[in-house]
Amino acid sequence: MTRLPWFVAGGSIAVAGFFGARSLHMNIPDAVDKSHPGKIVVEFAQPNPAQGKLLSLVAAGSTAGCLWMGMRGDSAQSSETALPVKTAPAIRQSFDEEDLAVPLERVTPARSARSQSIAKEQPTASVPEESVLFERLFNHRKRHLLVPAETGAGKTTFLLGAIEYFWHRTGGELEVYGSTVKPSPWLGLEDLKAGDGKPHVLKLTIDAPHQIIKLLERLRWLERKLVAAQQERDRAEQAGQVYVPKVRTLIVLDEWNKTLALAQKFDRLNSGNSDDEPRLRAEDELIALVETFLLMGREDEFAVWLFGQDHQVQNAKINTGYQKSFGIVVPGRLGSMQGMEQALTGRTAIVGQPRGREILQEAERVAEASPETTIIYSNLHGHEVLEVPHLPGIKQQRLFARQAPSNVVQGRFNPEPLSDVWA
Repeated sequence: MTRLPWFVAGGSIAVAGFFGARSLHMNIPDAVDKSHPGKIVVEFAQPNPAQGKLLSLVAAGSTAGCLWMGMRGDSAQSSETALPVKTAPAIRQSFDEEDLAVPLERVTPARSARSQSIAKEQPTASVPEESVLFERLFNHRKRHLLVPAETGAGKTTFLLGAIEYFWHRTGGELEVYGSTVKPSPWLGLEDLKAGDGKPHVLKLTIDAPHQIIKLLERLRWLERKLVAAQQERDRAEQAGQVYVPKVRTLIVLDEWNKTLALAQKFDRLNSGNSDDEPRLRAEDELIALVETFLLMGREDEFAVWLFGQDHQVQNAKINTGYQKSFGIVVPGRLGSMQGMEQALTGRTAIVGQPRGREILQEAERVAEASPETTIIYSNLHGHEVLEVPHLPGIKQQRLFARQAPSNVVQGRFNPEPLSDVWA
C-alpha cells in the first residue's frame, strides 16, 4: 500500500468530521410554525455539544490513524521488498549495457567429477557482498583488462584476490599464465608447470634480455591453443550445437612496460645480426601476439590482463584501435594515488576532465577514511570507486598445489580445494 490512499482517506474523514461536529454545535433556525398555518415565527433547535465533541474525537483519531498508516506503508514496503545493496562508495550506478555480460554456465558434461563436486560444495549463486569488485570483473563482457598501478598502490593484492575469486567462481575451470620481471607471489602458480613444459608464471630478469624468448614461446603456444578452441567452436556451430568454452584462460602480463623494455634491449643486442632473411623484432612480435588475443580471444574465453605503471593505452604500444577492448581498473591507496590522478585527469583522460576530477576527489575521500585499504577506480560497470576486499595473508596463500604429478592434468593445473575465503 502506498501513501496516497491513506492520505486521501484521512483527509476525507477530517473534512466530514469537521462539518458534522459543526452542525451539532450550531443552533438550527426553524421558520415554520406548524400549529398555526400561515404564521411565520423564528425558533432555533437546541445544539447537541456532547455528540459534537464525540464526533470530533472520532474524526481526529481516524485521521491520525490514516496518516500513520500512510507513513508506515512505504517504509514497510521498502524494508520488505528492497534488495540488499552494496554500500561501497560508488560515484554513480549508471552503466553501459555493453560492459555487462551474463555469466556463462560452467557446469557442462565435459567437466571433471572433481570440478563438479567443488562447484556443489561452493555454490556460485551466493556471492559474498564484499566481492562486488571481483564480480564486476568476472562478468565484464570485454574480458581484457588494463591495470595501471604505481608502486605501493595495492596491485598485487588486487591481482591475487581476482585470481582466487575467478577460481572459486569457475569451480576450478580456470587456467592462469603469467609473466613478471620482479619476484612476487602467485598463489603457488610459479611452482606449477603448464602443458608447454614451462612454469605457469615466467619470471624474467631485467639483466637477461634473452629471456624474452621464453615469453614469446609461451604466447605462441597459447595462440595455438586459441586456434584449436576456435576450430572446436566452429565445428560445434556447424553442427547446430551451443558452444561453451570448457575453461577460462587468463594471460596476465605483469610489469608490461618493463617487459617491453626487455624486448627492446634484446632487439638492440641482436640488431647487428648478419642473417640474409629479415627477422621479426621481439618487441613487434610480442605486441602482435597480445593484439591477437585482444582481437580474437573473447568468444573463447581468452583474456589478456596488462599490468603496468602507465595509464595510457597508447603508451603500452597497443594499436589505438584496440583501446576499447580493455576495461580499466586503477588501484590506489592513501599516499599512492598518482596513477589514479593521471588516469582520471591526465592529458588523455579516461573520462572528461570535470567528471574525472570529481571521481578522483571521491577516491581521495575514501582513501583518507580507510588509509590501509586499496581503492579501485573502475569503468567495468560505469564509473565507480570501490574498495578491494580485505584479504589478510593473500600473499602467503598457496591456493594451487606445489609441483606434483597428481596436480597436472593434461597440461592444466588441478588446484587444491579452497579454504573458506569465498565460501
